[in-house]
Amino acid sequence: MARADPLYDLVAVLDFNRDGTPGAGSAIFQHVWRKPRHPTEGCSAFSRTDLTWILNRWTPRSRVIVQA
Repeated sequence: MARADPLYDLVAVLDFNRDGTPGAGSAIFQHVWRKPRHPTEGCSAFSRTDLTWILNRWTPRSRVIVQA
């Protein structure tokens, strides 16, 4: 996940297709955004401040729920 930009400097790996099942899309992460409201390739993205806040409070029982 090495990149020249800082998008993946702070990242949380979610369990969605973590093993890379063919045909099920790529893995989904939480990472730093490029800018507000800028689309990702299916991940969820936050400001560095907000993502740091989330991850500092993350526990083994924490869950990510995505609703459309």
